[in-house]
Amino acid sequence: MQREQIAEMYALEAGHWWFHGKRLLMRSLLGKRLGKPGLRILDIGCGAGANALELSAFGDVTASDRSLDA
Repeated sequence: MQREQIAEMYALEAGHWWFHGKRLLMRSLLGKRLGKPGLRILDIGCGAGANALELSAFGDVTASDRSLDA
């Protein structure tokens, strides 16, 4: 992804209802299964990082993306 696309994605993921709802659903589903504190989580293809930030509630997240700008 290009730097401009990453910035646009970041802004969109931060405020759009679709992404907000998706993160709420992800937290609800994962919270029931990932109850142990201190997990090590790998987010591959993290893009702008909104999901990595959400996953940090469950443990230490390492986020990686092919794009250096991401």
